[in-house]
Amino acid sequence: MRPRQPGSAIHCPRSNLVTQLNSTPNILWTTPNREAVVGIKVKNLRNLFVSTYDTQDPDSPAPNKHGYQRNPDERRFKPIGEYFAENPYLVPPILVSVRVDVDSDIRTVAELLAANNMAELAKRYGHQVASVIDGQHRIGGMLHAAKFDEDFAEFLIPVTLFFGLSFEAEAEVFNTINSSQRKLPKALIEVTRGDISEREELTHAQMVRKIAFGIARDKDSVWFDQINMTGGRAPSQKVTYEGLRRSVANMFPANLLSRLRQAGLDPLDDAAKPFWRKVGELFPDAWNGRSRTVTDPDTNQSHEETVQYRLKELVGVASLSRLGQDIMSSSVEAYQEYGIDFDKAMSKKMSRLAHVDWEKTDTNPWMASQAGFAGQAKLYGDLHKLVYEGVDPNGNAVD
Repeated sequence: MRPRQPGSAIHCPRSNLVTQLNSTPNILWTTPNREAVVGIKVKNLRNLFVSTYDTQDPDSPAPNKHGYQRNPDERRFKPIGEYFAENPYLVPPILVSVRVDVDSDIRTVAELLAANNMAELAKRYGHQVASVIDGQHRIGGMLHAAKFDEDFAEFLIPVTLFFGLSFEAEAEVFNTINSSQRKLPKALIEVTRGDISEREELTHAQMVRKIAFGIARDKDSVWFDQINMTGGRAPSQKVTYEGLRRSVANMFPANLLSRLRQAGLDPLDDAAKPFWRKVGELFPDAWNGRSRTVTDPDTNQSHEETVQYRLKELVGVASLSRLGQDIMSSSVEAYQEYGIDFDKAMSKKMSRLAHVDWEKTDTNPWMASQAGFAGQAKLYGDLHKLVYEGVDPNGNAVD
């Protein structure tokens, strides 16, 4: 038995309580064929499957078969592992969805897990049959600690098994458990709902998600691979999916979506993608980023400096999206009432935007607003005056 460390929890010998309470060794059936508890050795936890956004999950109905959990933060493994290695009897149960629903298979999988026969389990049912719903960071931490502690690697960890859940139900259990925790990105919940649990619904919210997904993930979109889809830290992706989704909701209220459909126009392919493509074409430097040579007046030494722009930050995306609603409304009206090509009408309305300076400087009147959604009101107002009144933030008339 591991000696008790000062300040740690009291360690008592592990009694085989599960065996005592059930006729099948190491399985406690709390609800026959629906929920059970087994003990799995720390070293065998690595064989449990975790359905993350970057994982190819064969059971996922999402377009690219992604899962529903964020990728693990490996920086958390060491402190988690150290704590549970010293307090192995305080490990909360790992929650696992067992992806079988036939009674005979349920019993077999439960027995294989209870026997820690992970090789036979994978051979019969595949590596994703036991899918972790809650506990991936505890697992990562314990596996990290097990590398340095052979005794801890043999400890049995309580694992609660749920049988017969649909993939959608499994994802929703995860959302329910985690959505109230501050660190769970709302972006990931929205992606899960859009791709998995609410994918068949035709609500306005789901239509907005589908447009946002297309902007972010379609290869013919100028935003392809530039949106942070899970909300985790990604300095190179300054707009999260949640920020994009909110912006799309501002761009496409229900009445505008209805008008576009009545005109035979697809909101994503005929409106959203062309709109952002035109934005990128109007501001190639701000869209693609550029550097400039700067000379130090004291040393006369030159160096390259990256120019900072707000175009692809949230305040720029949110403000342009709100303006996009006005431009698309004007363009669909021109199309329906006067037969003017929708794309050409949109291009003409957007032409004055070429006067906008997106560089982040204290002296730039266009960028004299706060960051994020908080700053969109002023920037949107300036953009609207430019497009519809031909006036810049200093009150000067522009062509």
